[in-house]
Amino acid sequence: MIREATIEDLDAIAKVEKSAFEKGAWPKKAILSEFTENELSRIYVDVEDGEVVAWLDFMITFTSATVMAIGVKPEYRKRGIATSLMKKMEEICRAQEETVEWITLEVRESNEEAIALYKKLGYVYVTKKVAYYEDGEDALYLIRSLIS
Repeated sequence: MIREATIEDLDAIAKVEKSAFEKGAWPKKAILSEFTENELSRIYVDVEDGEVVAWLDFMITFTSATVMAIGVKPEYRKRGIATSLMKKMEEICRAQEETVEWITLEVRESNEEAIALYKKLGYVYVTKKVAYYEDGEDALYLIRSLIS
């Protein structure tokens, strides 16, 4: 079940994030700031058997949306949860009064599983952001059009 997250989900989201990424996981403090300081942030969670097992944070600014973070607990992967979260984001984007034309995101160049998912969902490579992450890894910048 996908629902909008609340601040009460903070600990659960932080656990998902920590388990989902060997490197580069967002610290709890950064997630908290998305709830309390980023007025544009929209955070959704997937709940399975009463447990938050995935989360998505995105922003809509004018005619584009940006995926800030997405994570799924490893034991819940390959079940379509990330796809469902991304589709929920698209649904929200399409329902905006002002047309959201594009969704953008950055993904670690080494994250082949995520890259495959994004390609399956229609995202295309635009450019590489060299040394984008704190550890020096490059990011791939991907974009998906929501208009035909």
